[in-house]
Amino acid sequence: MIQMANETQRAHVLQIANTRFATKQFDPTRHIPAQDWQTILEVGRLAPSSFGYEPWRFVLLKDPQLKEAIKPFAWGALNSLAGADKILLILARTDVTYDAPYIQHLVEDVKHKVYSPTSP
Repeated sequence: MIQMANETQRAHVLQIANTRFATKQFDPTRHIPAQDWQTILEVGRLAPSSFGYEPWRFVLLKDPQLKEAIKPFAWGALNSLAGADKILLILARTDVTYDAPYIQHLVEDVKHKVYSPTSP
């Protein structure tokens, strides 16, 4: 088990968590550098999931027409869509169960194991 080494590290983690906020509107003249986007995407790619199945995909939208096209589905993010130069969509599978074909594919074709579903 990994533990934080000291109280200073614990305080730093809490400080970071306490400074979070939801951006309501973006300044269209400011942009996140490409290297920072790469880091953000890599952290998402490395995010753990149960059994390592990672049932999600990340889509980085830069095209203004695509941003416009998703407005009917992104009613809670309309202000963000207007100012952000890029939008990160996280598409998550909703059909992940122990006996789903997706899980069978991952077990057999990706992990090269024998698939043997058992009820939870």
